[in-house]
Amino acid sequence: MVVALDKCLALKAACVARQAERSVAFGLLSDAQWSLMRDYYDEQRLRPVLDTIDILDGLTSISNEHISRESVFRYGLLVALQYPVTRLLNCFRKQWRFSNREIQFMTVVLHSFVADLQLADKPEPRRLVELRMNLLTCHEIIGRRLAGVPEFEKALNVQHFCQADHLRSYTIEEICGGAALVSA
Repeated sequence: MVVALDKCLALKAACVARQAERSVAFGLLSDAQWSLMRDYYDEQRLRPVLDTIDILDGLTSISNEHISRESVFRYGLLVALQYPVTRLLNCFRKQWRFSNREIQFMTVVLHSFVADLQLADKPEPRRLVELRMNLLTCHEIIGRRLAGVPEFEKALNVQHFCQADHLRSYTIEEICGGAALVSA
């Protein structure tokens, strides 16, 4: 089964995955950093993540089986050959198609991120590294579909915990546009 996401929702999902991935990367450094990261995700910053989860939850049912990164994100010659065509066609697209498994994977990963944020103690580093890799995979799944979309390039620089002050960063609202948060 295939699920179509409009540009706003696809960008929002990419933004929250990227923001979470970069934040977990810095939260991994120490228990103090983890605590600061948990504080960073106050109700206002957590709201886009929860909204995205709610929308993705409504698009497909959650699978009880484990979905691996490798099963939803494959590498190969065909992927490399599709990239220029995808980039060209994205000039005309208004919606992007994702498999049911990809949507399920993204939903489970975002749920896992929120669950880990609610833990008082920092999870094991191995678990956080796995979470970070899964969040990056979510971002990359969307990135393959949105190749050449200018707003997606901004999603690489979405604001996150412990970001560098000298680099230009964008809020989720700036990337997705104000309508993305209202319509979601």
